[in-house]
Amino acid sequence: MRITHQMLHQNSLKQMNQTLSQLNKTFHEVSTGKRLHRPSDDPAGISRAMNLKSSLTANEQFHRNADSAYFWLDETDQTIQQMTNVLQRVRELTVQGSNDTLSAQDRSAIAIEIRELSEQIRQFANTKVNGNYLFNGQKTNTAPFQINSS
Repeated sequence: MRITHQMLHQNSLKQMNQTLSQLNKTFHEVSTGKRLHRPSDDPAGISRAMNLKSSLTANEQFHRNADSAYFWLDETDQTIQQMTNVLQRVRELTVQGSNDTLSAQDRSAIAIEIRELSEQIRQFANTKVNGNYLFNGQKTNTAPFQINSS
């Protein structure tokens, strides 16, 4: 087979076009900062990138869920602590009221305070966080206890 000048010229031109195309692709990657632009660039790389993006999205959701759970637990803990303080006061009043030396007026005052503390406990039991009631199990959109207005 005879090699002609035209064949040499066509081969050189083909090589230059391939090199120019590769240079253009590299320039595009550098200017955009992305290696993958189309699935045809690297099918295996696109698959890995999609899996990584899916994993990142799932991790972000886990992080949001954990933050929400911590917030919910903190609010629950604070509310229970406040309820415990109120119940401690009720206990003190109960012990004080069991004393035979108190007058009827003193016991009446203790009863009034205990009723007020009972209402306060109901209010704590109806505490809402982000529009949901803390202490009503799965029915977070309804109040667990009705508050007496009398």
